[in-house]
Amino acid sequence: AGRLFLQPHTGATVIRKATLQDTGAILALARASFVVVEKDDVALSLSIKEGNVDVAEDEGRVVGYVESFLPPGRPAYLLNELAVARNARGLGWGRKLAERGLERAEGRRVRLFVSHDNEIAKGLYVSLGFEEIGRAQGGLVLMERNAK
Repeated sequence: AGRLFLQPHTGATVIRKATLQDTGAILALARASFVVVEKDDVALSLSIKEGNVDVAEDEGRVVGYVESFLPPGRPAYLLNELAVARNARGLGWGRKLAERGLERAEGRRVRLFVSHDNEIAKGLYVSLGFEEIGRAQGGLVLMERNAK
């Protein structure tokens, strides 16, 4: 009688620094995820060059990204944008990307804005230690996580 051996998953699933080659995929994710996309390819390219953008890659395909940085003159690190492709949601990519942004904050206080009606994202951020601290224009909720 033969035995059935399962082959290990060989596809690369990683969180890595974004490269300029990722620009098109990141902009497509942003356009699919946000009502207003303030970034263009020039602004995104600059942010990538500055090392502020990480991507989630599954078998060679960008399935999510996070942009995070310390704004000049501000005391809190900013988790600026986080998006995951619709067909890759629910697989833990959002959490992994948020955790990467938090690692980059190096223990600083972190702030983010999230849509007031995005309950899934708000739940993720609360589970990572964020609390709502205010409201902003356009139905955005300001959340903060204290320094760790």
